[in-house]
Amino acid sequence: MLAKLWQPRRLAPLATAAAFFAVGYAYQASMSQLAAAEAASAAVSMIGKHAVVVGGTSGIGHGIALRLARSGCSVTIVGRSESRGDAIVESMATTAAEQKHAFLKLDAFSLKACGHNP
Repeated sequence: MLAKLWQPRRLAPLATAAAFFAVGYAYQASMSQLAAAEAASAAVSMIGKHAVVVGGTSGIGHGIALRLARSGCSVTIVGRSESRGDAIVESMATTAAEQKHAFLKLDAFSLKACGHNP
């Protein structure tokens, strides 16, 4: 009987169920951490502040720039793609007079573009 229980095809459903449980638990934990972080950031006022986001035309930088703009912060995005940067600045447009968003074209990976001449 024990030999039949340890056959791989009999353990596969159990292993699959355990994996789904682990993934579901990790997802639930990360969502509760996200909710706590959003509640904490809602208490911080960014109105009247100015942020510079390097690499804000894609990925995490893009998300950070949008989040800062939504919280009332003026944002300057620094990046290589002028078309993406301008599109993001337009999407962050708001009616608040104190918010000013801008894009600065710069390749931060290039020391020469940053004005460094050794």
